[in-house]
Amino acid sequence: MRGRLRTSLLAIFRRICKAFDAGDILISWLICELDLQNIPILISILICKLRSGRSASHRLFIAEKNAIANFSWLTCKLGMAMSADNSPPAPAEDGSAGLSDFLTGILFDLLLLPAYSMVFIIMMFFGACLVGDRCSSDASCKSGLSCRKWTGTGCTSKRCVRTTVASPFKTVDNSLPFNKYALLTTHNSFSITDIPTITLFNQEDSVTDQLNNGVRALMLDVYDFREDIWLCHSLGGMCWDATAFEPAIGTMREIEAFLVMNPSEVVTLILEDHVKSNRGLSKLFIKTGLTKYWFPVSRMPRNGEDWPRVNDMIKLNQCLLVFTSNRFKESSEGIAYQWNYMVENMYGEVGMNSRACRNHSESAVLGDRTKSLVLVNYFRMPPVQGTSCMEHSRGLMEVLHTCHAAAGNRWANFLAVDYYKRSNGRGVFQVMDMLNGMLICGHDDVHACGRRTSPPLSCWVALTATRVAGREMHHTSLM
Repeated sequence: MRGRLRTSLLAIFRRICKAFDAGDILISWLICELDLQNIPILISILICKLRSGRSASHRLFIAEKNAIANFSWLTCKLGMAMSADNSPPAPAEDGSAGLSDFLTGILFDLLLLPAYSMVFIIMMFFGACLVGDRCSSDASCKSGLSCRKWTGTGCTSKRCVRTTVASPFKTVDNSLPFNKYALLTTHNSFSITDIPTITLFNQEDSVTDQLNNGVRALMLDVYDFREDIWLCHSLGGMCWDATAFEPAIGTMREIEAFLVMNPSEVVTLILEDHVKSNRGLSKLFIKTGLTKYWFPVSRMPRNGEDWPRVNDMIKLNQCLLVFTSNRFKESSEGIAYQWNYMVENMYGEVGMNSRACRNHSESAVLGDRTKSLVLVNYFRMPPVQGTSCMEHSRGLMEVLHTCHAAAGNRWANFLAVDYYKRSNGRGVFQVMDMLNGMLICGHDDVHACGRRTSPPLSCWVALTATRVAGREMHHTSLM
């Protein structure tokens, strides 16, 4: 609610500024005729107009018009002073001011003009365009934003947009249970436009780039194909040359490399599992070195309890959660069966309906509180790149509120989307700020939570032996 209020006030402010921008000379003369001789009033209007600039070049154009308005105001005041000076002299005791008195006053006011000049310089060099503002290049956007124009419905101009998630671990801390955080999830994370194939695509950058941009959960479809395990779209429940992307081992190595470089992050894999070869997935994880990060099924809550705290997961090096859609692999390979631990809404058009939130056919009802995690799908089937910008900019927040109510007033822990970067500004990144804010501290923006004090690390030494023993035990169970 607070975020929406800020957005509304900002929109009103910009409309006022644009109204000033449309009537430079008229406003200057009006201030003069009303005898508003205090130049800070004019400076305030000029600053307002500058702030409404869509880009650095636009603000320069406004500044030029401001100079004309200033000249108009000074001309008006000088004309009034000349008229007063040519009028019949008044008695000295009445304190009337002639031209000399006005010039003294105008000299005092002119001393304030450097303040306006300084503000202009600051606005030009530091007042870069904010999220959602129109822009001309990345340089005209505030640090951390990119100037993008996405093709398709609802994205008709270049705007400053976010392309990375604000990490709740860094913005606040990692001392809460895992189910008290929200993770941006890419649907069909492997289905990338750069990979040569004739099938449909869901994402636009590599898995490594997704992880570096703050994506923390990956949806992967795994199949037996060409005597190996491949990432693939299904056609009749099987992988074909036309729907195959690449062997899964490459993506798994990207994930392992990310965890090596980012030991304080947690990554979740949600597998649509069609692998039927004997212990095929276990062999893949062992071969790529991911078993050393494995979060064991034995530590996963089964009756709706809180998950372990994230900082404890990190201390134990249990930073990789893996879920499978195959119920039998939990007992045979120690890979968690997804719907024992989370509820999930329906995907496709049904999942994008803000009036109702229905559960996935394989999931328990969304209100089942014996499952601690909530996954919300928000993507079309088949994917439509051209509408994703508009859909991320409007509609997504309403769906999340609807699913929050359907899940027993629980916010989504995973938000799964296609083309995650596309929006008119904030998009899924602002939504993730809202989800993490509500989960962590009840505010609609994670930045409003403030940093908390993490528990001391004095127990690290005591936990080291447990970490090593647990790793050895799980590695043995996967062999």
